[in-house]
Amino acid sequence: DDTTGSALTELLSSGVLIEEPGKPPGPTDRIFFAHNILFDYAIARVWVRDLPNDIVDALASSHNHDLLIVIRPSLAMAFRRLWHQADEDNRKSFWARAIDIQKAPTMRIVGKIIAGSVAADEFRIVNDISYLISLLRDATSKDNALHLLRHFVTAALSRRRTEPDSYPFAGPDSHDWMGVADALSRDMN
Repeated sequence: DDTTGSALTELLSSGVLIEEPGKPPGPTDRIFFAHNILFDYAIARVWVRDLPNDIVDALASSHNHDLLIVIRPSLAMAFRRLWHQADEDNRKSFWARAIDIQKAPTMRIVGKIIAGSVAADEFRIVNDISYLISLLRDATSKDNALHLLRHFVTAALSRRRTEPDSYPFAGPDSHDWMGVADALSRDMN
């Protein structure tokens, strides 16, 4: 229809989409995103959005295990969006979604580590992980929360190894890692 045609024409003329490379100009059966990050963003905004249960279930399905690798950047974008939306509630909605993914029995590890990795990038103060720490006291969530905490700390240590100056664990420019250690020492038995 005309609306679809004009939208497609606008996306092509603005450089968001491109026609199949190497083909002469004109009608084509295949179009592509001009850059892979545009694809990642589109998947994050249109399909995975806030990672509802049906998406988590679909990604945990053995039929979609390869899809996790393809859309990993989109999932990281979705988790970043959740992180920044959740600042009023101790990141509760972020950590709740992360726990749901963590506890999905058929979810591959590549899907389970994304939230911890995003949290390691975004973490600034202990309150950012206070909901996760509270889950360590809950018998039904403890194991999954502990795995998620490990992913978070492992990602932070990895970043520290690769970018020691921009990711300090101590000093005036550091995030509150000492606060995390203190909170964990009080909550772990």
